[in-house]
Amino acid sequence: MRIEVAAVQMQCRLGEKRRNCERMIQEIGRIKKCRPDTALIVFPECAVTGYECPEAYPSLAERWPDGKSIKMLAQAAQQYRVHLIFGFVEKDGEFVYNSAAFIDDEGKPIARYRKTHLVEGMETVSFVAGTEFPVYETKIGRIGIMICWDAAFPEAARLLALHGAELIVVPEAVECGIEHPWQLALAARAFDNGVYVLSCNHAGKDRELEYFGMSSLFSPMGAAEAVLGKDEATLCGTVDYDAVREAREYFYMLRTRRPELYRDLCW
Repeated sequence: MRIEVAAVQMQCRLGEKRRNCERMIQEIGRIKKCRPDTALIVFPECAVTGYECPEAYPSLAERWPDGKSIKMLAQAAQQYRVHLIFGFVEKDGEFVYNSAAFIDDEGKPIARYRKTHLVEGMETVSFVAGTEFPVYETKIGRIGIMICWDAAFPEAARLLALHGAELIVVPEAVECGIEHPWQLALAARAFDNGVYVLSCNHAGKDRELEYFGMSSLFSPMGAAEAVLGKDEATLCGTVDYDAVREAREYFYMLRTRRPELYRDLCW
């Protein structure tokens, strides 16, 4: 099976949820008009709220799946018949999470993923960390999600692969200065696990953070099949699940692992 995917690298306005959602819906319509076969569209981490506004997270947070912004975007998913993954700030009781919503092409919520590895400082004082690495069995493949800093941890991607992921989607908010190591990390997550990795970064600048963009699609061999520049743009690419099978047959790390030797990793 092959699917067409897109990542919208956009500048998200801090605290302006309605404006951001309207822009996202505009981009969804534009992509589907130009590439009607697109099955999955991805937006950045905290796309609904913007990223660098920690003092406002509690007031901007929405409940899953009944938040107003989530419903707006779910309606767009149904209208345009496309799956969506986008970052939002989630409220659950007294807790606030850095989450990613996954909506199917009928506008139905598949799941939300909560970021498990929080950046020290702004995130650790603002959010509660997630505790799971689920893989979602969908009509467009077996898909896992990591949010930004999660992708720095090989263990996270490996767990997703062991749970059956063929495509890992990474909504992110990564600032200028670490372009080279970050792209190497994403390529390594793809190659190590024989999966596609689709990342979607912000463009532009918030208050202090300036984003380097470079939203990317990496093949199961770790090759960069598409990479954007720094400015606002849309990445379009193809995910071919036969390539996942071929990569795992040629580089057979998953089936020849020796977990009994790796116990010291868990302490």
